[in-house]
Amino acid sequence: GKIKVVDWKTDVPPGMDEHGPQGKSDRCLKIEDAHIVIGIFWRRRGTLFEGDVSNTEHELREAIGLWKLNKSPDVWSYFCSAPATPQTSREADEWSKVLQFKDEVFRLGLGREYESTSAFERQVRNDLLKFAFREISWEPQGASYLLYSVAAAKHILMANEGCTEIVSDI
Repeated sequence: GKIKVVDWKTDVPPGMDEHGPQGKSDRCLKIEDAHIVIGIFWRRRGTLFEGDVSNTEHELREAIGLWKLNKSPDVWSYFCSAPATPQTSREADEWSKVLQFKDEVFRLGLGREYESTSAFERQVRNDLLKFAFREISWEPQGASYLLYSVAAAKHILMANEGCTEIVSDI
């Protein structure tokens, strides 16, 4: 199986939706078909969707709701713990909201921290391998079989500070 990355910036066609731009993205990204939804945060939540909820938060909450109904998709959130200093009160307020969302996600057992890009890559790779071991029935036949099995996963949805991508079979 191959993996295809679909980015809302290039793969969600322009057009009107009764629920605004996020409604169009929701229909095109099809969170309900994903196996895994991944949210990645540092100091911002992303573009605001409705009220004080970002598009990324909306997508993760949608996935959490679907999991409660169907036990799918898995929902993973990663929060950067690298030190940083807000430069404005607006940045401090946004960071505070990220931390509030982080607390909510961690209470549900859906969050991890990472300190750097390389640490994030290692953590996601390890989590994907654990997911493959848990979800894919196979006889140990070497790493290439496992990697193929991971690549054949139906969908992996990643939300990154307002940038959403879906990885799926083609």
